[in-house]
Amino acid sequence: MIRFLLKKTFWDGWDNLLALALGNAAWVALAALAAGGFALAQSAAADALVLLAAFLAAGVHGCAWAGSCRAMAEGGTRLFAAWRAALSSTWRTGLLTGFLYAAGTGVVLFSLPYYVALGGIAGAAALGVILWLVATLGLALQWMPAVSAVSQARGLRALRMSFGVLAGNPALSLFLWAYNAFQLAVSVPLGMFAPGPSGLVLASVEALRLDMLRYRWLADASAGTGGTAQRRPPWGELLAAERERLGERKLREALFFGGRGKGKR
Repeated sequence: MIRFLLKKTFWDGWDNLLALALGNAAWVALAALAAGGFALAQSAAADALVLLAAFLAAGVHGCAWAGSCRAMAEGGTRLFAAWRAALSSTWRTGLLTGFLYAAGTGVVLFSLPYYVALGGIAGAAALGVILWLVATLGLALQWMPAVSAVSQARGLRALRMSFGVLAGNPALSLFLWAYNAFQLAVSVPLGMFAPGPSGLVLASVEALRLDMLRYRWLADASAGTGGTAQRRPPWGELLAAERERLGERKLREALFFGGRGKGKR
């Protein structure tokens, strides 16, 4: 499943490379505006407001962009229409996502110096608890845009489902976090042209869509309506339709933008 996830994420991103770049341009613009706000801010409170506003805007754009990523994953072409439709229905979820990211960042920024200065066993224990809580929150929040796009869940329900995805498949959550960290590292020398934050959201949408196949198989297995007693999902069968949609792709096709495989796109 992981190998196919990487393959599908790469080719869906490559086929929509210019769209990824446009999505990244929005995040770069937000970062530039935030930098300007920090330069003009004259107090810690102003800095906090700028940080909060930047995270809120990024959260809204991220959840809207997940709608475009779902369209990419399903072979669609009307990406801007998908973004606009998702924006109108997920902006509140985006605000919640941005607020929680800002809260987690604020907790780390303000608590880290305090507990490091406190020292001792108490300081180390408190710092460890806070870092574990923030890390758990971050692993769950990476699913929020994808959950809002794939499951149509909104607000607190999307947040609960994000924690459910983390609890149901922590290995995939850790892998996605590591893979997205790698994508960001690759994006820096490319000036955030690609894959950038757009690629991160795309990877989460692709991962959740594939993992939902496992959840449906488990539901069928437990209900006795087509599932089996085996513990490991039959990924060959579960991914058959997705493999057909993607088609046989060769690396040399990457030389041609917008190239499609032999599958049904």
